[in-house]
Amino acid sequence: NGGSRVSFNAVAGTVYRISVRGVGGASGVVLLNWDQPNGRGVDLLPDLFVWPNAAQGFLYGWYLDQLEPTQPGRTLMRVSTATPNIGAGPLELRGSSTEAGVYQRIYRTDGTTTNRYAGTFTFHPGHGHLHFDNWINLHLRTVLVNDGVGDIVASGDKTSFAIIDLMNYNSTLPGHPSNPVYFGGLVQGLSVGYADVYGAGLLDQWIDVTDVPSGRYWLEGIVDPANSILESNESNNLARILINYVNPNGTNRPVNDHFTNAIELLTITAGALGHNTNATLEPGEPLHLAGSTTGHSVWWNWTAPSDMMATLTTDGSSFDTVLAVYVGPAYGALTKLASDNDSGAGNNSLVTFAATAGTTYHIAVSGLNTAFGRIQLNVNPALNDQFANCLPISGASGSATVSTLGATRQSGEPNHAGIVGTNSVWFCWTAPDSGPWILDTYGSTFDTLLAVYTGSALNALTTIAANNDLTVGVPISRVNFTAVSNTTYRIAVDGRAGASGSGLATLNWTGPTPPRITAQPQSTNVIAGATVTFNVTAAGTVPLSYQWLHAGTNLIANSRYLGTTSSQLRLQKVLPTDMGDYSVLVSNTYGMATSAPAFLIVLDNPRVVYIDEATAPIGGVAIIPIEMQSLGDESLVRFTLAFDPALLLNARVTNSGTMSAAALTVNTTQVSSGRLGVSMSLPTGQSIPAGSHQELVHAYFDVTNTAANGTVTSVGFENAPTTRGVILTNGLAAVTLFAAGPITLTTGEGRVLGERLPDGTFRISVLGLAGGNYEIQASSDLQNWTELTQLTADPQGGLEFIDPQSTVLQHRFYRAMRLAP
Repeated sequence: NGGSRVSFNAVAGTVYRISVRGVGGASGVVLLNWDQPNGRGVDLLPDLFVWPNAAQGFLYGWYLDQLEPTQPGRTLMRVSTATPNIGAGPLELRGSSTEAGVYQRIYRTDGTTTNRYAGTFTFHPGHGHLHFDNWINLHLRTVLVNDGVGDIVASGDKTSFAIIDLMNYNSTLPGHPSNPVYFGGLVQGLSVGYADVYGAGLLDQWIDVTDVPSGRYWLEGIVDPANSILESNESNNLARILINYVNPNGTNRPVNDHFTNAIELLTITAGALGHNTNATLEPGEPLHLAGSTTGHSVWWNWTAPSDMMATLTTDGSSFDTVLAVYVGPAYGALTKLASDNDSGAGNNSLVTFAATAGTTYHIAVSGLNTAFGRIQLNVNPALNDQFANCLPISGASGSATVSTLGATRQSGEPNHAGIVGTNSVWFCWTAPDSGPWILDTYGSTFDTLLAVYTGSALNALTTIAANNDLTVGVPISRVNFTAVSNTTYRIAVDGRAGASGSGLATLNWTGPTPPRITAQPQSTNVIAGATVTFNVTAAGTVPLSYQWLHAGTNLIANSRYLGTTSSQLRLQKVLPTDMGDYSVLVSNTYGMATSAPAFLIVLDNPRVVYIDEATAPIGGVAIIPIEMQSLGDESLVRFTLAFDPALLLNARVTNSGTMSAAALTVNTTQVSSGRLGVSMSLPTGQSIPAGSHQELVHAYFDVTNTAANGTVTSVGFENAPTTRGVILTNGLAAVTLFAAGPITLTTGEGRVLGERLPDGTFRISVLGLAGGNYEIQASSDLQNWTELTQLTADPQGGLEFIDPQSTVLQHRFYRAMRLAP
């Protein structure tokens, strides 16, 4: 693969000089490995995997967010991920302040260690800590025939994470430490049996699905996608789950467009509303009606509960439909049983076929000659028209939708809710427990009447509850009654006189229910000493009781933990020991439910002086902002910039615009060896403003014109000739992390870089020719470009432009065009 390897017999005590050079002048990162083939211990390697877990909400706990302020007008799929280490040894990633490179430390059974290059750390100001780059990729993929895995349709924007022992995954694994070992910073990792977790609510943890059509997809997570980390098992780094995504914007194809996304109909008589607007024909889809052109198909599945003659119609649909019924194990292996165009009412369709108990029938509805519109599918309509043929329903809660097409009133049938009706259907239900129940007809397509009875004959019924309209002008019916365990109730849903008898009647029933979590507590990052609030929302029969847990242990209320037995937990003045997972147990008389965990990351050293990832033009000028995550009480910052003097020449610094009042002292005594000392001091009484993106100074370097395109170097921090440190306004030294940044050297003048600022605007930086004139242009489609402004580069070749419109745009592309002199 282009690497080199030598073997030789070494003599104890002898010093060996090792030279590495690039063939043909090639340059880049050099990785030198050495080991003793015989007699050394066995490597204790980590084994990482992505953990899908419905109970904890990992992958399965995704939800949609349309309120992210940095992405106005966009729909984001927020996803929680967890990555445990189940290997024989820890994953340990070691960085330094002097370079962005990260090395994986591998432990051996004989007590020795070895280091190997594994990637880079980048400081993430939004999260407030160092991230290991390219840790997890998130993708949405199409679902092919028989649940095959198709192409990527959308990907997550965030791939870098701080790797921390955040959750105890399996304490029985050999080598599992009793307490967490890795807490972030320059040494990150995962101990054996621990997992890192990134909650869905954290910054940038999402996939943009604004333009993704409704449908069934594979949600995929891959840990270490570039195989930068050496593991004992590389085959388990990917996990996928099947999800059904409904685009909330409502402009995309129906959810049951494809055969694999068919909607299940669960009762012997059933009704369903849908549409085929924007639906498509799948590759290889069967011809639903011989000799006719059909399109815009959608699918349902129905399983016959008994042997019977089944009837399906599309009566009530708004266009000329085609209806077809199939059997078969999978798409591509279907056998047509029946199809029809106009045997139903008007241009609607009707089929009748002999159904066999336990057989699943695949139902396709499409439009003749590509017609489309609203669909009403009726399965065995009005089968429960007669009192004696009531549709059995069961359980503490549920919903059933049936078609009233052809329904009538029987002789001697009571006027339900005291009002004359026209199209009644009947249900029968046996109460599983004693307690309060609610029945309603929400979802029905006509003005309903609802009544609940006891009694085994139509002429011997006792009214338990009845209702016409929930409130005046709302044609939905609702009743409340106290059910008696094991008592059978007869339930009638009727159409008020004049209401459509060809509609759909929906009956919903809800009784005493155990708790269920409707809004999970969200993960967060905070600075030590801050106040944190976790909230949960639960539904179920009241009263509900709450108990919050930290790492599986019940929390007891004290001066720092408030609300441990309420729906809101408040942690005051958090400490590093508060880091980890928080969940809440919600209970009532009928059961209990535990929330998905919310993960708290506590930043013990919140002050960071850092250099962000940057790109610089070969033969041009590298402009490197030195930034700080500050608390607002810092008055003096000093450090030594460390760089490669063979790549970055003529080092110099200037004050940033926000720090123009600061006194700047520069020490150039070691600049020839790649060390530039910097001290920035504010006048008495002044301090650095609090924030994550406070620019202290700008460093400038001339980039050698002999570097190879794509060369990665770094600018970091050393202690000589100027010792690094931060002094507060009270004269005390502050604990501060100094984080180096990777610099990629590329060919080409006028390269445009960009970053989102805290106020939501986008800043464009251009690296070009000193004094050159540039036109900044923008586009929404990469084809049509509009001039935004014209600027002149400074003596170092740099210029910046903040786009005031960027906070309200869904997306925008930028480029810089150098103007003729």
